Amino acid sequence: MLCSKIFGFALMIAAVTCMGCSSEIAHLQKKDKVMTIDLAGTWDLKVDPEDNGEKEKWFAADGFKDKINLPGSLQAQGYGNDVSAETQWTLSMWNKGWQEEEKYKKHLQGNDIKVPFCLQPVKHYIGKAWYS
Repeated sequence: MLCSKIFGFALMIAAVTCMGCSSEIAHLQKKDKVMTIDLAGTWDLKVDPEDNGEKEKWFAADGFKDKINLPGSLQAQGYGNDVSAETQWTLSMWNKGWQEEEKYKKHLQGNDIKVPFCLQPVKHYIGKAWYS
């Protein structure tokens, strides 16, 4: 029972963080009582792109080696993959064949890839993350 509550709380934190929520406060409601917990600060972090955390019982770990500051996002703090012409975005591009157009080819050279997307993150990550 305690593990499921901790796991549920971890999922709630991940959802708040991954969605880029700027709120520093989490509100948990239990019957008629509201408990407020300030989530701001440095947290231990482990990204879980392969979705192994639950079956490998990461929730029982003492901590993780990576660190992240909340509020904040994974990508803005350097976690995730480099952006490339092959990055699979969660939103559709207005021009799915943009990388084939001559006017964009100069932006696909080297490590500083630019895509015609106004909200291009520094890194790209889709998946679960565990916080402790």
